[in-house]
Amino acid sequence: AGKLQEEPLGDLIYTDTEYEVREEKAGTLSTFMSNALTLFISAEQDPGNDTDWNTYLSELNKYGREDLQKIAQDAYTRTNK
Repeated sequence: AGKLQEEPLGDLIYTDTEYEVREEKAGTLSTFMSNALTLFISAEQDPGNDTDWNTYLSELNKYGREDLQKIAQDAYTRTNK
């Protein structure tokens, strides 16, 4: 009761430009996130500290998180019409 029906997520269809941007930014973003996770786990940075957390969010955007999110949403919308 109250559970949403799950939709199968098919393969997303990217344009050539989307694919190029995705390939360019995804690896760098993934590496940054892995390194940041290590810093948070080792307590070198504190996700509960506003300065550390806001720096992390700013860096995510610097490495293309918003671009990748938009590309994925556009591809999902296009694929699931």
